[in-house]
Amino acid sequence: MKPRSAKRQWFVLALGVAAVAFGLPRVLGPYDLHIVTLAFINAIMALSLNFTLGYVGQPNFGQAMLFGVGAYTSGLLSVRLGVPFAVSILSAGMMGLVFAAVFGPIVLRLRDAYFCMVTIALAQTFMLVANNLISFTGGPMGLPGIPFGSLFGRPLGPEGFFLVSLALLLLAMLVTYRLEKSVVGRAWIGMRDSETLARSVGVNTYLYAVIAYIVGGFFGGVAGGLTAHFTSVIDPKVFMFEISSMAVVGTVLGGSGTVWGPVVGALLVTLLPEYLRLAAMWRLPIFGLFLVIVVVLMPRGLVPTVVDLFARRADRTGPGRPTAARAPADTVVPAAADSASGVKGGR
Repeated sequence: MKPRSAKRQWFVLALGVAAVAFGLPRVLGPYDLHIVTLAFINAIMALSLNFTLGYVGQPNFGQAMLFGVGAYTSGLLSVRLGVPFAVSILSAGMMGLVFAAVFGPIVLRLRDAYFCMVTIALAQTFMLVANNLISFTGGPMGLPGIPFGSLFGRPLGPEGFFLVSLALLLLAMLVTYRLEKSVVGRAWIGMRDSETLARSVGVNTYLYAVIAYIVGGFFGGVAGGLTAHFTSVIDPKVFMFEISSMAVVGTVLGGSGTVWGPVVGALLVTLLPEYLRLAAMWRLPIFGLFLVIVVVLMPRGLVPTVVDLFARRADRTGPGRPTAARAPADTVVPAAADSASGVKGGR
């Protein structure tokens, strides 16, 4: 990509973000603003899962554990200690990071279906703990009275929370993009394409998988903290399997292993079922049919498929200049290994 073209794309993106940030809150009604804000939070959750599922290639169906830890951390700090909103959200992210750092090195000793089952079991275990620690978490009745939040001494309100959620979503996307282009990101992609080949050229696959899980833990905790303040009440259901499965569907639908894919997928998974309520009893069948069609016709996800279509069209309609051949996928692994020289491979 030429520098001028890249600058133009970033300029267009900045204009789009500004339009969304300052235009949508004035156009949308209270209900629509609520749903879009919730979609932004779900997009952060999907991005947190994308590090393990999309880049490393491990089927993680237990991200709700880190989401719930962040939600309870933020809720307890706000209700019991009166911690400010910004500190509460940061603490939620850090607690998600800590729990990911504790459990990640253990669960990532496993792979594929075994890793998937253990992550689900961890989330269910945390839900049972939250149910039984009634004096601490409120038990099945939950933890009510979580304040909506304020910044710089001013209450956020629906529009303020919309802007905060959008800002944190953009931060998560920026971190994802920077990591994707770094040595760490190249190692992740190499592991996803062929973990055996990555290990054979000196990539410490276990270490990089743990890093992905920890980074995802931070943003999973942030998403949980935002949810706690946004809904004003949490209960042990924040650890439910449905929380993880919704993030998985959004990530796969939009395109795992990309920056925009989980965001687009999470927005669709959140917004479509709500606005399909006009179809009454046909709402869920229509949404399910949409998911099936996308998975069958676009197995890589919406975003990678659309990007490829535009790239092919640009190649056909271009001025006929020769285009550089794309490097095969397995060349990513040696690049990661060269950049990560000195790190021993394997577990």
